[in-house]
Amino acid sequence: AQLLEQMDAIEREFGVVGGYINWQGVLNTSYRLRGHEILADVLINPGLAHHLFDVVAQTMIDGMRLIYERQRRTGFIVQHATVSNCLVNMVSPEIYREHLLPYDKKIAAAFDKFGIHNCAWNVDPYIEDYAGVAKLGYVDMGLGSDLAKARRLCPDTRRAVMYTPTDLANKPLEAIRNDLERIRRDLSPCDIVMADI
Repeated sequence: AQLLEQMDAIEREFGVVGGYINWQGVLNTSYRLRGHEILADVLINPGLAHHLFDVVAQTMIDGMRLIYERQRRTGFIVQHATVSNCLVNMVSPEIYREHLLPYDKKIAAAFDKFGIHNCAWNVDPYIEDYAGVAKLGYVDMGLGSDLAKARRLCPDTRRAVMYTPTDLANKPLEAIRNDLERIRRDLSPCDIVMADI
């Protein structure tokens, strides 16, 4: 209700309701709702975990559709969905594949384009599964990832490296230059995200 009220206020003030909301991801939101127990639930009570995952995924889809339709009426068109898999490194690739990937695929299937935010984590354990998601238009990863493999598996996907502020602040200039050269050589064309600077 607060979000819809804010959109009404934005429309009154500016006419167009532009911008993008971070919808998080299925595991991120489930963790916020259930706490660390969700990680045990996946193994001990998978029925409960899947019920929560399904409710979260469907709520994300319904919420995106509601907000996007509201934005469309003011002339701002959004046709994509993104998930933030910030906590994916807390589960094995096998657990992601069996218990979470189906919900990423469900969300992807509901929209024209799809993106996965993997944070600055190593994407290697998950990139093959990510590459198999239909309509994958964006994926990001940490510098420790096999960048050449990510480019090979996701050749038509907009790729990005999350370059951490600690690396930018603490590495000598020559090391930063080497990092950027490696990114150019192994992943380009791509984006370099230097968030939280």
